Amino acid sequence: MNGNWENAALSSVVTYGKGKKPQILRDSPADGFVPYIDIAAFEKGDICQYAEVRSSRLVSKNDVLIVWDGARFGLTGMNQEGAAGSTLMVVTPKKVETNFLAHFIHSKFNEINANPKGTGIPHVNPEIFWNLEIPLPPLEEQRRIADKLDILLAKVNKCKSRLERIPEILKRFRQSVLADACSGKLTEDWREENSKSADARFALQEIGNSRVKEYQLECASAEQKGMRKPRKPENLIPIVRANSACTYELPDNWCWVCISDIAASTQHSLSSGPFGSALGTKDYIPKGVPVVRGKNIQDGVFVSQEFVYVSNSKAGELARSRVKPFDIIVVAVGSSGQAAMVPKDFEGGIMSQNCNKITPDSRLIMPEFLLITLRNRIAMAQLESKTTDTARPFLSLSNLKTVLVALPPMDEQLEIVSRVNLLSLLAKRAESRLTKASLWNERISQSILSKAFRGELVENV
Repeated sequence: MNGNWENAALSSVVTYGKGKKPQILRDSPADGFVPYIDIAAFEKGDICQYAEVRSSRLVSKNDVLIVWDGARFGLTGMNQEGAAGSTLMVVTPKKVETNFLAHFIHSKFNEINANPKGTGIPHVNPEIFWNLEIPLPPLEEQRRIADKLDILLAKVNKCKSRLERIPEILKRFRQSVLADACSGKLTEDWREENSKSADARFALQEIGNSRVKEYQLECASAEQKGMRKPRKPENLIPIVRANSACTYELPDNWCWVCISDIAASTQHSLSSGPFGSALGTKDYIPKGVPVVRGKNIQDGVFVSQEFVYVSNSKAGELARSRVKPFDIIVVAVGSSGQAAMVPKDFEGGIMSQNCNKITPDSRLIMPEFLLITLRNRIAMAQLESKTTDTARPFLSLSNLKTVLVALPPMDEQLEIVSRVNLLSLLAKRAESRLTKASLWNERISQSILSKAFRGELVENV
């Protein structure tokens, strides 16, 4: 630190007072009223109300505002005029330049935010805050430091603003990939090179014939053993469907089918979680058969954490709700329509009441491709429209069965899954780089502030 600098406790160089809720607030300007600076106005400049002057804590452009209460406590702002809301502290400089003071408090945000007071709603700890040691160069040097910080931090904030736009760009990229995958656009070049690829309609017909033969053999076997004839599967013969709501044409060798068509024809291939009180907290034990709940399905990923468990005997009672690797789980209650594939290393479990299950017919559709389809906008829109909104959003199994999906030939499905996986990997790498860039951007900001308050940012005059 330079020889002509001094150190002082923050409380000794400012006056301060907490904002408050005025006696009268109105929605439009009027004489005797000023803009009311609540959190929205503080953070975004959105003035929605006007406060009565005589019952307010007034703020001038010479004051520094600190968020004193709530999750954002410790944030700093200035250049605002009006009446301070009850969650803000108004700090008026006495022996320090306003902009220099604001930059100093901003440089201490991590220290302030890491040491809250209170267990419910966090607050700035006044013991820590008012005893912060602020370095004080001469006023003219304070101004030069503050001006230099304005220039440098504006560049850092511009970079930060650009970085903050990237997650939305990646989100749009992922949705675009899914849309192209499910419309045939992603594999246009592949179809040109593989013009002899089979037609999905023929596959449907062949699988339908196979299902009928399999069922007939099961019936004959049951008759020979004097047993009851097995129940006829609802989806014995898959059907090519029409989709009048679709705004584009599928490739010639693709077709529309329902979820019920592409599910396996085996028992419980389409099922919901247990009914009513068949499964509840009374059945949970520390270890056993895992129960898959809605919280295990997040953004297309099966999260193998936070399971609850039931006994083997209880799981046996709930056979229709069993799940196994490569099943597709679709959330029925709450975040309805969210879907994920059970990973191959999952040893098996049961669903809770808020889930539905699809066991795909692997001769017709790859589980990975079905998941891609269910995460595409067209399927998501159908799932949303088929979700009833009562006390909580609910997607019934009956409605899930009727969702339309585009079905390509199996060899093209394989290519689509491969390309989507590659593009998803690129997006993940971009996210990783974004995380590192954001961290470096924050470090640069802190480094600039540290140099400023060590007297290393501007030359002495």
